[in-house]
Amino acid sequence: MASLYSWLIQFLGLVSLVVLLPLIRSGYGEEVYELWLFVTLIALVGVVFETSLISVVTRFLSYIDKSGKYVDVEGQLNHECYSYNSVFASLVIVYAVVSVVTFITVLFFSFIFGSVFFDKYYYEIIVYSLVSSVLVFSSVFKSSLLSRGMIVFQRRVQFLVNGSRLVVSVFLVYYAFAVVYLVFNYLLFSFIEFLVYYFFSRKCLSFDFYIEPVKDVLKNVYKNFVIKVSLFFSSYSSSLLFVNYAINDFAQFVLTLRVLMVVVSFSQVPLSVGLPDLYKKYIETESFNAYEVKRYFIVTFMLFLFGVFSFYYLGEIVLQFVSYSKEDYFVKDSGLFLLLVVFAFLELLRVTSSQVYEIKNKVLFHWNYVFSTIMILGSQIIVFELSHEGEQTLYLVVLAQVFWMSVWVYWVNPVYLVRDIGRH
Repeated sequence: MASLYSWLIQFLGLVSLVVLLPLIRSGYGEEVYELWLFVTLIALVGVVFETSLISVVTRFLSYIDKSGKYVDVEGQLNHECYSYNSVFASLVIVYAVVSVVTFITVLFFSFIFGSVFFDKYYYEIIVYSLVSSVLVFSSVFKSSLLSRGMIVFQRRVQFLVNGSRLVVSVFLVYYAFAVVYLVFNYLLFSFIEFLVYYFFSRKCLSFDFYIEPVKDVLKNVYKNFVIKVSLFFSSYSSSLLFVNYAINDFAQFVLTLRVLMVVVSFSQVPLSVGLPDLYKKYIETESFNAYEVKRYFIVTFMLFLFGVFSFYYLGEIVLQFVSYSKEDYFVKDSGLFLLLVVFAFLELLRVTSSQVYEIKNKVLFHWNYVFSTIMILGSQIIVFELSHEGEQTLYLVVLAQVFWMSVWVYWVNPVYLVRDIGRH
């Protein structure tokens, strides 16, 4: 049931892009449309903070909830005795600080990568910064739900919130100004999401604060944080750089990349849901079932192919209902589209194999993440310096991404990884 709701949430994200983008472009005009693309992209900085913390914190709280003892994120019993409520309260304070840091960081990136938007749409960008901040803070209460076994409930709440946001979005685009759309849709729903998670976790709060549990979490989060930052820049850095260059196909390129990344997330659901069971078996038996791992890989890649097919063919049918064609919003050149599909496939291959690799070897941090990110960013900057606009630039940027992502995937080496798992 949890996997079903996870798929539905990813599907809602895909539908939101396909349905809302034509409406925003026709209702608010080209300039507001590109602003919306830009600040939505920048707001993903908040996702970096949230995803870096949530998996570690959820696992940390789960140990305490299930065993009644204080166990660190490495699974080692700690002699200090803390209650679930006191540890949770300590982490809430940390999240409050992180949410403020998120707000400042999103504003900083908005100014650096989109100064032309920052001058004209200062208040709108602040709204998106607040949204990122609130969502980061609410994720600690989300961790509380997940750690107490309320996974299906959390997915159901997220699905209802995202679905309601989509319905309200369509209504506001037709009947409201752009500022009203931003505030009432994004800011209001981020607070609603926060209040729902808070309501079902408030009984776990106390007035205690202990520094040791916080240290145990943070010393593991920094490893995960570097990975998430690397993923963010490698996946979206080209889009950020396009903002400051006169490239006509900026919007189409960003949209295509965004949709393909949603397809990647959609494809990862079976492996993400199945990994806890694989991890539990590995802890108990010190071995992975090679057949299960290969089955997860096969299902994941089949879903990816289905997602790309649906996006390319079924997306055109959906857009016709709002009197727009696919060519108005996504890259027109089939060669460039295929390159982006290759990049998305490499991203999927790297992420799925990395998840298994990290569990099998009990590690979270690889220097190749940092090195690959530097190479991707560096190659993109060189391309932009040599050619500031035109389709040639897009080809060169994507080729640079594909090359370095191939190196990245080779380091993780998923083919040999599955073979080695079978030997244990």
